[in-house]
Formats: sequence, C-alpha cells, structure tokens
Amino acid sequence: MTYKMKPELPIGLQSYFDHGFSIIPFKDGQKLPLLPWVQFQKTAAGIGRVRLWASDYPDCNWGIVTGEVSGIVVLDFDTEEAEAEAKEFGLPETPMVKTPRGRHYYYKHPGQQISNATGLFGGMDIRGDGGCVLAPPSVRFSSGGEELSYEWEVGMDDMEFAKLPDWVPEVTANTQSSESTDPGSEKPVDIESYTKAVLIEEMDTLMRTREGERNDQLNRSAYSFGQLIGSNAIDRVSAEAILEFVGAQTGMEGNEIEPTIRSGLNCGITSPKWEEEKPKPMFEMLTVDQVLAMERPKYLVEGIVTEESLAAVFGEPESGKSFLALDWALCIASGVDWLSKRVLRGGAVYVTGGEGVFGYNPRIAVWKQNNPSACTDNFRLVPSAVDMTNTASVQGLVDSIRYYGIDNPKVIFIDTLARSFGSGDENNASDMGRFVRGADLLRSSFPGSSAIVVHHTGKEGARGLRGSSALLGALSTSIKVELKQGRKMRISCDKQKDDERFSDLYVNLEPEDLEDDFGYSSCVLVPANDNRFIEEAISNGPIIKNDNDQKAHDVLRKFGPSGTSFSEWRKACGIPPTTFKKVIKRLVAAGHVEKQNEIYVVSEISELTKILKGTLDPVADPED
Repeated sequence: MTYKMKPELPIGLQSYFDHGFSIIPFKDGQKLPLLPWVQFQKTAAGIGRVRLWASDYPDCNWGIVTGEVSGIVVLDFDTEEAEAEAKEFGLPETPMVKTPRGRHYYYKHPGQQISNATGLFGGMDIRGDGGCVLAPPSVRFSSGGEELSYEWEVGMDDMEFAKLPDWVPEVTANTQSSESTDPGSEKPVDIESYTKAVLIEEMDTLMRTREGERNDQLNRSAYSFGQLIGSNAIDRVSAEAILEFVGAQTGMEGNEIEPTIRSGLNCGITSPKWEEEKPKPMFEMLTVDQVLAMERPKYLVEGIVTEESLAAVFGEPESGKSFLALDWALCIASGVDWLSKRVLRGGAVYVTGGEGVFGYNPRIAVWKQNNPSACTDNFRLVPSAVDMTNTASVQGLVDSIRYYGIDNPKVIFIDTLARSFGSGDENNASDMGRFVRGADLLRSSFPGSSAIVVHHTGKEGARGLRGSSALLGALSTSIKVELKQGRKMRISCDKQKDDERFSDLYVNLEPEDLEDDFGYSSCVLVPANDNRFIEEAISNGPIIKNDNDQKAHDVLRKFGPSGTSFSEWRKACGIPPTTFKKVIKRLVAAGHVEKQNEIYVVSEISELTKILKGTLDPVADPED
C-alpha cells in the first residue's frame, strides 16, 4: 500500500512557490521582516518552512526576496513622475503590482549582479540581489489607520516576466544604494537612524510582551542593544538605562532585570552588528549569569513529560501503552488538554513501525469523535519502520517530516523500540547506544523537540525496561504503564531527571463504538473512577484466599508505607523460603503487593479494598 500526501501552501502563496520565489514573513501591517533573512537571499525556504511560518504567523505580511535567488528584479515606483520618466528610457510591459504608493514592475533577472539602488528619478528604487519587496496579499496602514493593500494589477498568469531594461544594470553600476536591504547584513549608511529604529522597535516589543515571557524578551533585546554597543552606535550606560526603565514599566523586579540585561549585553557586544560575521564555534559556552537565568523546563504534558527530552513509555504487551502515546500525540498536535492536564501545543509525528497500521484508524476516529472541534493538522502518522540505529534512516525521517510540512515538531513518537532497532541486539550496550544517538540526531534536527519511545518490559515486569541499561541512562523520563482489572490503567514514573516524580495516575480504557456503518470500535482514555474499580475488585471474590498469603499481607502492612526487604519480611512471617517466594509471586500478580526497587509495600488499591469491605480500619497517620 502506498501512502502519499500532497503538501499545500497557504492560499495565495502557491503561485510564488511555483515560480521559484524565495518567500519570507513580515510583521503584520509593516515592512519589517519577522526573522533574520540573510540565508534566504541565497537559498529559498522549503515548502515545509513556509507552511510553519504561515501557521505561527497567521496574520503576517509576505515578502519576496529579489535577485538571482528568485530570478527577478523589481522596479519600485513611489511617484507617477518617476514612473513617467522611466518610461522615456524604456519600461516594457510585465507583471505589475499596485502598491499603497505606486507600482512594482517585475522583470527577469539578467544573470549578472544587480545591486539595489534608491531615490532614482525622484521616486524609483531598484530591488535586485539582496533586496526584498512586500507582495500581495500584504497590507500596510496609513497614519490614520486606513488599510492599504498590495494587489496584482497585471498577474503572473496573465503575462510572462519581461526582460530587464538595458538601462537598469548601467544605473545600478554607477549608483550606490542609500539604504541597506538587510540592516543585519551590511553597515547602513545612516547608522544613527537605524539605531533609533532598533531602539524603538525593541522597546515596543518589550512593552507588548506577555507576563511569563518578559525575561526571555528582555534578554533578547539586551542582546540587540549589545550588538549596537559593540558597533559603537550607542554607549552602554544609555543602553542599560533604557532597558532598566522599560523592564520596570512592564512590572519586572529589579533583581531579575539586572542580571538578564547584563548577560544579554555582554553576549551582544561580542557580536557587533556591523562587523564581519565570525564562524559559529562548534560548542556553545554559557556564563554563570546565563546558567542562573535559565528557566525550569516546560512540560510537554503537564507534570509528566518535559520538552526537549528523550522519554520512554513502557509496559507489557496489550497494556495500553500505544493508546496512551497516541492520545498524547493527538492532544499535543491539537492543543487539547490531556485529562485536564495542559499540553504544549505543536507538531506531533507518530512512527508506527510499519505493523498493524490500519489499527490506528479506529483509535484516531474515536479520539476525533470525542474531540470534534480539535484541529489535528499538525499531526502526521508514519506508516513504515524507521531504523533508528542507522544514521541515513534517521536523516530520511528528518527530511520526510520537513517535506510533509512539519518543519519543527514538538514531539516524535517511536512505536515501538523493537520495530525501530534494525538488526541490532537490545541487550547490547553498543547497539542501544546507536539507537540513543539516532534519537538524539532526530531531536537536534528540530530544536526544542522531544522524542518518546514506546517500549516493552523485560521478562520480569518489575525489572523495568527491556534490554540494555544504556537506554535508561539516556532517558530524561521513564513511564510505566500497567493494565489492571481488564481496563484500568496505572501510569507511574520510574525516572524523572529534571523534576520530581509524579504520583501514580489511574485512567480507564473505555470501549466506544464508532458512529459509522462498519461496526468498528475502539477505546478512549478517561479519568478512572476509583470507587468503581474497588467495587469491581470486591465483586471478583475474596481479597486473599490463601492463609499464608493473608498472613504475609498482614505482616507487611505492619511495616507501614515504607515497606521492607524480602529477608526482613520473610523473617517476620516465619514462612519457609520456598513457600514464601510463591506467596510473594501470588500477592504481586494479584495487585496486593508492589515491589519498589528491592522494597516490598502493600498496594494502595489493596488497602482501599479492605477498608471498603470493612475488614480493616484505615491506618492512622504516624504524626496524628
């Protein structure tokens, strides 16, 4: 079976991409790029990146980078007089845009360097190599707030691009541009004016930044100011005074303002705005101030999995681990809370391993049935196996993710490790190391992303993850999934490197029929009703039928919530070792006893069941 999806660009931009234009986003209603764009003067952004921009900035303006990269040169007329004068030299008919002040004439790039020039004929600019123009459907606003649009007067489908008039290269060869098309790429002629513009823009951005993001923005603004200090455009005292004032106006405290400003300025000074750019070193180095200014990691799923991490969800076969992973993926992609827990919305990619692909159909359909308004455009399912131990295979996955329009996913699920391990041996530390490196390569290709691996327990479930311990050592988070009573799922934390371990969670796998004509059904995850679970446990018969089992259970309970070791427990019971091992096995299998590392404790559910039956009074708190 062949799976093919055709990526689509936002409405109005497809024709630009078809013509090979380099496209970049601009601020809403303005002529200011939203991001550094020097690289796009040489290479056009791919379809996936443009789609991501459109998703992140739905109301932005759009610009076309002129020059050889797009194959065009644009003559920008701001006055009718300049346009009339240019026609005397020769102005062939060509695709043309009506702008708020005049017209843009689009011509073929001649294949030779065409510099940018401004102020010709009293109102004409030439946008050549390294230039950029706003394009339809962009808008700007007048001083009175009136919306002024960019519209095609003669469309690209109506007429081919004409040859650039011969006089244009002659003009550009003898004319020096009076402004920089990219303030960050070369030193502008009017440093003072540009500096003022940067100061105003950064201050405005700071004032509009939401609470919780102000510290990061202050650091970025300080960095920009530091670049200007390094270029001798402003002095440090003035920069610090401006930043401290604006920071205070936003409600930030002095003890967080000063170190943030200091670290940002210091970093910016080392990268002056108008010095020749130095090659970036291989390894980043952080100052003490930068380390101390770091925020705690954000949660991908509130309280459970952090962003920018490698995590594992593991359990026995048919324990519901894939249901859980898929549920997270769909919630993250759509921004839907997972069982009242907030998620960090972003692209989600789910690698199935190539087996049982159709089984995901009813699962996703039931999820959509319960979340009818959720937008899952940022979700992608990979219906084939990916060898995570093979660098070429991992790179192929990276390229595929970008091709299908998710340039920077928040999370990538690998289900399961066994299906993504190639010919390696899970028990071999070297082979497992290659898997981990593959996962790290995947995450590093998409800054800020996490990878979550679905895996199995070992032969003895209590021993945790199957295979080499090299995996556990590399994980930030390890989550165990167990299915009890047929549909009740317990989710517990085996490892949480960046925060405290979360308390056990209980959810139910509830069967649900699809509202279609095919009779398919699946399950949904819902918060567990503990009382119902306890009642079901009681209805299944006596809690413990064997006398030795009951004795061992009662003895263990006396050790309290901290439990005890195998030897101490057996000694207190007085049960022969061989018999005692069988007792433990039965108690653990029935859910009455849990093993935590080398310590045995009475199960919470077992205690609650006894309390409900009236056979045991609740244990008093030692502090009571």
